[in-house]
Amino acid sequence: MLIIFFLRLLYWTDWGDPAKIERASMDGSDRQVLISGVHMEWPVDLAIDYTTKKLYWIDAKLKVIKHCDLDGLKVREVVNQGIKDPSAVTLFEDHMYWIDEKKIYKANKFTGKNKTVLVNEAFSPKDLHIYHPQRQPQGN
Repeated sequence: MLIIFFLRLLYWTDWGDPAKIERASMDGSDRQVLISGVHMEWPVDLAIDYTTKKLYWIDAKLKVIKHCDLDGLKVREVVNQGIKDPSAVTLFEDHMYWIDEKKIYKANKFTGKNKTVLVNEAFSPKDLHIYHPQRQPQGN
């Protein structure tokens, strides 16, 4: 299970049967299932694109990277080929970055194109973060 926060909402993955992505208010109220069923099997990581207000996730069983609106609508595959053992995803500016088989990849976050390997044979990373003021929206 992974948990992230945005705009006073908490988002998390559930690997149960069925697997799903859910969200709730910070106090636990207004719990909602956003994505479930045919769109996922084993969601291992989430990332929020604060600029476009999209929720990205990696599905380790389907071997895809997908995104949707923050309300769970408009699900779209971004990368659906060449993924073998993904474990993390993050976003910055027009790119997404993910870990797959000890490698760190980069591709266009809108199209999944221009896929490149940034780090080959990393030390078995399990998580990936980018620290920058744009990745941390201002609170009220």
